[in-house]
Amino acid sequence: MHKSDSEEDKENWCQEFTKYFTQIDASQIIHISLEIFLQNIQIDKDQLKKYIIFAVGHYNNIPYHNATHGLNVLYSGSIFLKYLSRYNLDNQTKFIFLTCCFLHDINHPGLTEYKSSTLDFEYHHVKYVKESLLRYFPKYITDQNLLLITDLILSTNLIMHEKIISEFKKKYKNYIKKEIGILELKMLIKLADISASYKKYESFICGSKLLEQEIFGKNLLNCKNKLQEDTEFLLKYSLPLAKTFSAIFTEFKFLHDNALENLRILRNQ
Repeated sequence: MHKSDSEEDKENWCQEFTKYFTQIDASQIIHISLEIFLQNIQIDKDQLKKYIIFAVGHYNNIPYHNATHGLNVLYSGSIFLKYLSRYNLDNQTKFIFLTCCFLHDINHPGLTEYKSSTLDFEYHHVKYVKESLLRYFPKYITDQNLLLITDLILSTNLIMHEKIISEFKKKYKNYIKKEIGILELKMLIKLADISASYKKYESFICGSKLLEQEIFGKNLLNCKNKLQEDTEFLLKYSLPLAKTFSAIFTEFKFLHDNALENLRILRNQ
C-alpha cells in the first residue's frame, strides 16, 4: 500500500527527531540554529544572525545548561511545529516559541551549588529574553508576547510539571476542539526541554550524564543510584507528559513509545 505524503513526512520527521547535538562549537550552533529559524519563519536573516550570536555568547560554559542544550530544545521544538503545521500558527507566535526554546536557559549559572527549587532561574532567563528582543527585534515587544515569553519559560521548570499537565487534562476532559494556544505551547516546550528522554537511549544517557556532572561536580552518583535516578525521571516526568499530550495530539505518540523503550532498557540493566 502506497504511503501518503503526510505519512512519509511524519516518518521522516520522526527520524530527524532522533538527532541529538553534543560537543559542538559556537560557530556550529550559530549556523544550525540560524537555519532552523529560517526554515520555520519569515524574518530578516542578518538581524536574526546578530540575535543568535548574542544569545550563544550569553550562554555559560557549563556541562548541561549551555548553548548546545538550547540548540537541542530549539531543534526538537522545530520538529514539533512541523507536526502541527495544519494549525497554521502565525509567524510571530512561531518566532516567540522558537526563541523561548532556544533561550529558555540563557545565562544559566549551573547547578553545582544550587539547592533551592524555585522559579528564580526562570525569571532570570525571562529577563534576558525580553531584553534581547528589545535590542534586536523591538517590534515583537507586545504585551501578548511578553506574557507568552514568561509563561513558556516558567513552564520549563519541573516544579510546574504536574500543574500544567493537570490544566491540559482539565481542558480536554470533554474532548473540545483541538487547538494550539498558550497551554499547548507550554506542553510543547516542556516536551522539547526534556526531549532527550524521547530520543535514542544513548542520547538520553548522554544528557543525563551531563546534567549529573553539572549538579554533583566530581561527586558523581554510583551506577545503581544513577539507574534509579534515570528511571524515576522517566516515570515521574517524561512518560506522564508525553502520554497526556499524545492522548489528544496522537501524532506525538512516538514520544511516549520512545520513552517506554528507554525505560525498558534501564530496567534490564
